Order: sequence, then C-alpha cells, then structure tokens
Amino acid sequence: MDTAESQTPKGYRTLWISDLHLGSSGAQAEDLLSFLRQTEVERIYLVGDIIDLWALRRRPHWPSAHMEVIRHVLARAVDGVSVTYVPGNHDHAMRAYSGQRFGQVMVEERALHLTADGQRMLVMHGDEFDRIIHKMPWLAHVGDVLYDWLRALNKRLPHRTHKDEGMQPQTLSANAKHRVKQLVHFLSGFERRVEQTCRAAHAHGIICGHSHHAEITRFRDILYCNDGDWVESRTALVEHHNGRLELLRWPAMVSSPAEQGSDAVLADSST
Repeated sequence: MDTAESQTPKGYRTLWISDLHLGSSGAQAEDLLSFLRQTEVERIYLVGDIIDLWALRRRPHWPSAHMEVIRHVLARAVDGVSVTYVPGNHDHAMRAYSGQRFGQVMVEERALHLTADGQRMLVMHGDEFDRIIHKMPWLAHVGDVLYDWLRALNKRLPHRTHKDEGMQPQTLSANAKHRVKQLVHFLSGFERRVEQTCRAAHAHGIICGHSHHAEITRFRDILYCNDGDWVESRTALVEHHNGRLELLRWPAMVSSPAEQGSDAVLADSST
C-alpha cells in the first residue's frame, strides 16, 4: 500500500549554489563534491563566481578536485539535469556569452525561475547591487587580496560556529567580509535597489550570492534568498517539490528557523 512518503519525489526540485571560487586556495571543492554526489535535483543554477579568474591571475591553482566539480556538473547536465550558469564578478568574462549554450549548460546574465508554488524568483549573482564593484573596481580587488590574507590567518586562530548565530562560520575573515558587505549594502541602498529590480522584472523575490552570507529574509513583500558560498560557510539553497525554499549547510552543523515568517527554513543538510 502506497504511503504519502513513498509518493513524495526524491531529492529536490532545484539547487542554487554560488561563490565556489574554483581556482582559488579557499575553494572547498572536496566538500562540494561530497554534497553534490549526495544531492539529487532536477535543476541546478550556478549563481556566479564559480571559477575565480581574479585568483587565477594572481596565482594559478587548479587541483584535481576543482576539475572534478566541473566534470560532475557537466555530467549532470548530460544526464538531463537542467543547468543554468549565471556569471558573477569573479567570472565576469562569461557574461559575454549570455544567451548561449555550452554543451548542455545555458549561460544567462540573469534568469527567472518559477517555483512549484508559482513564485517568480529572479536569479542574479548580486554584484549588480554592489557600488564598490562598479565605481571602484580597484578597491574590490584590494579587498579580495585582504580577504585571502585573513583566511590564511584563520588557520592560526581558534574559531567557532555558534548555533544562535545562524549558518555563518565565526571566523575572522567571514566576520570581516560580512561587516564590509553590510556597510556596502547600506551605502548602496541595497534593499531599495533589490526591490526596484524585482518589481521591474515582475518577480516575487530574488535569489543571489556574492555576499557569502547565507540567509532567507524579506524586504517588505520581496523575498530575498542568498545561497552563501563554498569557501567558508559551505551552503546551498534548494527548492522542494512543493516550492518550499530551504538553506542547507554541509556538513550538517546548525539548524534555525527562517526569518520574518517565511515558509522557507534553514536546516541541516542531513535532513
């Protein structure tokens, strides 16, 4: 006799990952491979900064695990998984190929995703709202070098992840990056610009990366989802088959409810 559980489709309808920074020493490619191999999905959105061209220019770094991530995603596409690549600022060169298909992978500067429950979600990397990137690109590069230095310093300092502080690792570099991004968001009128962009696209919300800070929240009636990164937080956003959105962290470390009454939740990746 069929049960409700046996009738539920396996895996997830959609997966969003960003800020992998393959080609940099900070990329957690082995953990990402473990996550991808254990995660069954119908659609994958690569939401920018997949390959870190900035880091590759400074110091070539391409271990086998980084290539394995690329091969795995391409193999998923060949097997019928819909894969859309939305480039970010670290792989901005790929934006020149927006609207083109590379094998089974579609490249789009921005995409519009319709959830199973009818929500129109705009998918962008998120650097479009960062005035530092566009007005002072040299400062963004300086900040990137300093971030790498702080990550190296992390290895010499103890750090913890506090359950009551959500999904973000409490490292020196993660804290510094988050505080800088908060300041940039404030100076850039971030929430207002996100709202305006969503309304212009007739979207109910936005899914992005860039800030390396995983969260699900609301700006008034606009749903804002950030899938985090695979440098420190190792997080991803998924859509269940009923349209519910959820943030996962690998490996499972913390669990806490989403903010502002959203039907999405933060959860362990083991659930």
